Amino acid sequence: MRIMTSVALSAAVLALAACNNNTGEKPAAPADPAITSGMAANAPMGDAPVLLGLNRKQLEDADLVTFAGVDLGDVETLVFDGTGNVTGLVIELDNTDDLKVVMPVGNVVLFDNPDGKGKDLSTDLTLDQLKALPKYVPAA
Repeated sequence: MRIMTSVALSAAVLALAACNNNTGEKPAAPADPAITSGMAANAPMGDAPVLLGLNRKQLEDADLVTFAGVDLGDVETLVFDGTGNVTGLVIELDNTDDLKVVMPVGNVVLFDNPDGKGKDLSTDLTLDQLKALPKYVPAA
């Protein structure tokens, strides 16, 4: 009986090993920290909300402001992951010679523009903190 159990257990282990999905390939390398326009362009279009209840066009028309309403910059485009989720915003910062940085979406909230001209995005990051974010590098 003991030998039968050992044989059955060995057979089960071999069967499980045969079912392994490992193809011997190494996993993909992590994404390069330089964000390029190719990542931004690979994204959903249309009227479907993609972040904070806004669609892509609304987000790309939004300003980035402080909670006091001071303009920090403009959303240029969006960065999406491979599943179509927005992971970052490309912000062209004001008063910086067109410096564009990639801001994580966790740093923004929806802001009702006090002038009644729609929705903007607000952050508690300072201009200096925004300048320290990863730079946006357009694809060549």
